Amino acid sequence: MDSRRPHTARAVATMTVALAFAAVSLPWRVSAQELRPPFLAPENSAWEAGPRLLARMPAADRGFDVVRYGLELRLPMTDPSFGGVESLLVLPRQTMSSFVLDAASISVGIIASNRGVVSATSDTLQQQLTLTLAQPASAGDSVLFIIPFQRVGPPGQGWYYYPKGASDPPRDVTPAGDTIGYTMSEPFDAHFWFPCVDDPASKARSAGIAVTVPQGYTAAANGTLVSAQADPVTGWVRYVWNESKPITPYLMCVTVSKFSHVTAFPTYRTSDGRDIPIGYYVWPASEAQVTSLLPSVVDMVDFFSRTFREYPFEKYEMTGVAPFFYGGMEHQTLTTLHSAHVTNTRLVDHELAHQWWGDYVTCGTWKDIWLNEGFASYCEALYAEHVSGAPGLNQVLQGFLGGPSFASIHGRQVYDPPMSELFNLAEYYKGAWVLHMLRNVIGDSSFFSVLRTYAGRFPYGNAVTRDFQDVVNAVTGSNYDWFFNEWILQPGYPVYDVAWGYYSAEGQQGIQVFITQQPPLQSYPVFRMPIELKFSGSGSDTTVVVVDSLLVQSFEVRLSFHPTQLSVDPGNKILKVLRPLRTIVAEKGSSPRSFRVGQNYPNPFNPSTTIPYQVPVRSRVTYEVYNVLGQPVAGGDAGIQGPGFHTVHVDGSALPSGIYFYQIKAAPLEEGGRMWQDVRKMTLMK
Repeated sequence: MDSRRPHTARAVATMTVALAFAAVSLPWRVSAQELRPPFLAPENSAWEAGPRLLARMPAADRGFDVVRYGLELRLPMTDPSFGGVESLLVLPRQTMSSFVLDAASISVGIIASNRGVVSATSDTLQQQLTLTLAQPASAGDSVLFIIPFQRVGPPGQGWYYYPKGASDPPRDVTPAGDTIGYTMSEPFDAHFWFPCVDDPASKARSAGIAVTVPQGYTAAANGTLVSAQADPVTGWVRYVWNESKPITPYLMCVTVSKFSHVTAFPTYRTSDGRDIPIGYYVWPASEAQVTSLLPSVVDMVDFFSRTFREYPFEKYEMTGVAPFFYGGMEHQTLTTLHSAHVTNTRLVDHELAHQWWGDYVTCGTWKDIWLNEGFASYCEALYAEHVSGAPGLNQVLQGFLGGPSFASIHGRQVYDPPMSELFNLAEYYKGAWVLHMLRNVIGDSSFFSVLRTYAGRFPYGNAVTRDFQDVVNAVTGSNYDWFFNEWILQPGYPVYDVAWGYYSAEGQQGIQVFITQQPPLQSYPVFRMPIELKFSGSGSDTTVVVVDSLLVQSFEVRLSFHPTQLSVDPGNKILKVLRPLRTIVAEKGSSPRSFRVGQNYPNPFNPSTTIPYQVPVRSRVTYEVYNVLGQPVAGGDAGIQGPGFHTVHVDGSALPSGIYFYQIKAAPLEEGGRMWQDVRKMTLMK
C-alpha cells in the first residue's frame, strides 16, 4: 500500500456478547444450486486429495487451514447496505469442533455445514465469530460452512460507499466521479465485510467472488473473470471472478461503479506463452490518460518479471476510486488507486511491485511490514534506474531521504512499528534505503540473486525478516546478521565526523583519516559499514574502501600523489549524516618535523570527542583532562607512537557540562630528546 501517512487502528467494541445467531432477513434468496464452482471449490480442486503444505506463520494458527473463500454478494448501489452468502471451506489440522473466525459489523443468518448442525456465537470485544459443529471433525476432513450474512452499520472500515459527487472531508475532498462502492482491508479490516481469518499469515488456497449489481455498473474483483451474465428480467448483472492462487483476506477486494474498462494491447506475454491481461477500470473522464500509460505498465511488468521472476498471477489491472484516503493499495491482481493518481508512474510502479513483494510473498506478521513496503519502494528506484540509469535511481533515493523530516523518518526502527503508526515512512523510505545499502554491500550479482531466491523460497506464502536474513546469508555464503541488527532491528543512522591530513615520507604520500561516529541518541548503535573514500589532486584520483565499525577509528592510506580533496561516500551509498570535512594538522613534503596538538572534534562535544596530534619521532604519549579548577578528571597512557598523525579518544559520559582543558605530552624515545607538551580548551555540553 502507498499511504505515505499513518493508518488509523480499528476501533474495538467495549463489551462482549455471546449469542446464537437467528435468521436474518436477506434481500434475496440464494439456492444451493447457485452456490456452485468457483464458489464451493475451484475446478480440479487439490483439497480433495488432502492438505498440502503452505508457508504459514504461528500468529494465524487456529488449528485449521482455509482452503477457499467463496463470496456471493449483491450490491444495490442505492445505499451502503449489501448482503451475501459465504461458502468457507477449511481443513482441520487436528480433531476439533469449534472454528474461530474474525467478524465485525456483520449479521449472520442460519449457518449450514456438510458436517451437520452448526451453532454460532459472537464475541464483539474480540470481533470474532465461533462456529461449532455438533460432532467434531477429524484432522484432514474437509469442512464446508455456508454463511448467509448482511453487513450492518454505516460504510467505512472494510467497505466504503459514496454517491456520485460525494466527498469525505477532511480525509479526502475529492468527489466521487460516479456512485461507487469498494473494499479496503489492509491491515485488518477484511472481517468488516466478510467472516474470515484476518491475519496476513493465513492464506486461502484460492478464492471466488461473485457480485450482482444493477445494470450499468461494473463489478471488478480478484483473479480471472469467469462470466458476466445479465438477468433477462431485472437487467442486473452477475460478475463471477475466480482467484486460483493463494490469497490472504486483506488482499481480497471488490470495486463497483460505472466504469470504463481500458486494456493494453499488445499485452505482456510470459516466458511460457501466457498473455497477462493488463488494464484499468476508471471513470470515462480518465480513459485517455490511462490509455497513454498502459504501454509503460506493460514495460514495468516485463522489467520486474526479468529482474525477480515471472509475473505470478493471472492478470494485472487497476481501479480508480475516490474518495480514497491513500495513494494506492495492492489488492491481488487488482490494485486500487486514487482516481487523481491513476497515471502517477511512481505510484503505479510501487503498487505493481507489490504483486511480487506483498502478494506473492506476504509479510508473515505486521512487524515485518517493511518486507512489503520497503521492497515496493525500492522498486520505484529500480524502475527509475531501468528507464533513466543511475541519475533516475539517485533521484528517487534522494527523495526518500525526506528532506527536513530526515531525522524523524530515518531515526526510527524499521522492524515492529507501533500498530497505530504501521504505515509510517520509515517502513517505506528507510526500508528502501536498507535494500539499496545491502545491494552495495554484497554487490549487484548477489543482491538480485537474493531477491530471486527469496521469491522462490516463499512462493504464494509468507516470510518474516529472519527468513530474508537467512536467504541473504545463504546466497552470499557470509553472515550479514550484523547488517540487519543495526539497520532493521535498531533505530537510527550513522552521523560521521571526518578529519584527514596528508604527509609525505620515504617517497610515499600518505593520508591519515579519522572517522568518528556521533550518535544523536544513545539508543542508536555504532554502525559497521564499508565507506568509500575518494582522494583527488594533481590530476589524479583514487577511491579506497575502509570498513568503519568503531565509535572512533583511524585509517592510513598511502598514495603516489598529493591529494587536495577528499570525498566521503561520493556515490551516496550510505544512509547517513556527514558533518563538514576538516583538515587536521599536517606538514607537506616530509614526516612531521614538530610536535603539534590539534583542536578536538567535535567541539562542543557530548559525550565523547577526539583529540588529534602529531609527533616527529617515536615517543611515549600520555594525556590529561582538567576542569577549570586545574583538577585532573580524566587521562591515560596512549602508548608508544611512531612519527605521524594520531588521535586519542576522550569519553565525557561521567563528567558534567562545562569547560575543560586537555594536555598531550610526548616523551621521545631517542636519547637526549626533550619532552613536548601542549594544552588546549574544549567544551562539554550535555
